[in-house]
Amino acid sequence: MKLIQNRRAFLAGLSAIGGAGLLNVRPSSAAGEPALETTTVRLGQWVGGAYCWASIYLAGELLRADGFTDIQYVEGDTHVDNSKWLSAGLIDFDMNMPSMHIRSIDAGVPVKVLIGVHSGCFELIGNDSVRSIRDLRGKRVGGGSVESHPHILTALMANYVGLDPVHDIEWVEGEQAPMQMFIDGKVDAYMAGPPEPQILHARKIGHTIVNNGTDRPWSQYFCCMVAGNADYVSRYPVATKRVLRAILKSADLCAS
Repeated sequence: MKLIQNRRAFLAGLSAIGGAGLLNVRPSSAAGEPALETTTVRLGQWVGGAYCWASIYLAGELLRADGFTDIQYVEGDTHVDNSKWLSAGLIDFDMNMPSMHIRSIDAGVPVKVLIGVHSGCFELIGNDSVRSIRDLRGKRVGGGSVESHPHILTALMANYVGLDPVHDIEWVEGEQAPMQMFIDGKVDAYMAGPPEPQILHARKIGHTIVNNGTDRPWSQYFCCMVAGNADYVSRYPVATKRVLRAILKSADLCAS
């Protein structure tokens, strides 16, 4: 868990020094603080709730104290991944999984992946017929569309242990939510995000095969990372640094 320990040490240090040295920006009260090139920033929000984004929501108050006067929280089309909000120009920064940022880059979207915020929270949940990732061979696996992070992460895990995700797994998509499909026995396993693993554990349904918050090598990678609109990042480097500083300090507070 060395990388996670480094991350904890990093956040502890960030809290102590206010991000000044690491982000090359002194606290706003310090003399000679670089002037903001813009006092406007647009961040995403999910009105229905997004536990991963707690640091994004809290960052707004820190940004106001740091000189921003127009902080907009924008909710785009919730039927598509929020990476689409960034590519459509609705928001300036997106908190998302690495797979979604990579997909945007592959599609030619002008984004810059800036920093990791926290490690994973997904769990691969299986029924009694699935005890390991290799047991996914020939099984029905749910977890969203083929473009979703749960699908991509499951496919990566399968590939890592020698399975062919395309031919060895029967991927199931349905109109029902993946958790309900698992409960109803329509899939043998699926990649679940909170609070679904906790709900299933409390109801004693299924079991965890892999927890990417604790199980190597998946625990060694960031789950949510911040990407910015390339034009915003290039035109407003000081503002970008303060946005990142606010998000990281907020993540530190949430963790504490």
